[in-house]
Amino acid sequence: MKLNVLLPWILVLGIGVALGVTYVKSSGKDAELERLRAQLAGEQELRSELAKAEEEIRSYEEQIESFRKEKQELLKLRNEVNQLRDQNQELTKQVQTAQTQIDRAREQANQAAQQAQQMRATVVQTQQTIQRDACINNLRLLDGAKQQWAVENSKQPTDIPTVQDVAPYLGQSALAQALLGSNPSVGLRGCPAGGSYSLNALNHPPTCSIPGHALAAEAAPAQ
Repeated sequence: MKLNVLLPWILVLGIGVALGVTYVKSSGKDAELERLRAQLAGEQELRSELAKAEEEIRSYEEQIESFRKEKQELLKLRNEVNQLRDQNQELTKQVQTAQTQIDRAREQANQAAQQAQQMRATVVQTQQTIQRDACINNLRLLDGAKQQWAVENSKQPTDIPTVQDVAPYLGQSALAQALLGSNPSVGLRGCPAGGSYSLNALNHPPTCSIPGHALAAEAAPAQ
């Protein structure tokens, strides 16, 4: 009888103990689960911070690489600037050399021009001298022809011969041909410089229209 009375209580006590143990175990598991959740949340936060740190590291590495490239580009530009400076100095030297050569060539050209001008002046002067001497020689021939005509024809000092009068005494010379082909009203040709002759009277030597083309007796008044 006592066993029958105690048995339900024993069963109730056993069930209570079992429930208590189960509760304790359940509470421990919940605490462990909560701890694991907290640890997991911490790990996720650490992963997030780690990812952020890795991203910052990549950004820094990219900046460093960019700085390295900029430095290389700067060094390259500096090298190019130095090369351009050297080229500019070389070009400046070449320009100075070319300018010196140009100045020398210009000076030589000026000297050559002066020499050419002097040579032209000398040639002109020589030509004028030759023409004057040839003209004076023609005047001597004309004067000799006049005197010969006067002697052979007993002429007076004031008589004035014509071209036809003196031409026979000049032979077949170029002077005779020029005189015979002249128009007396315009002037007698024969001067190498283009002047015209005047036979004049027997007591005056023949003359040329160009100053300085005169026989010795007429040269002094022409000066």
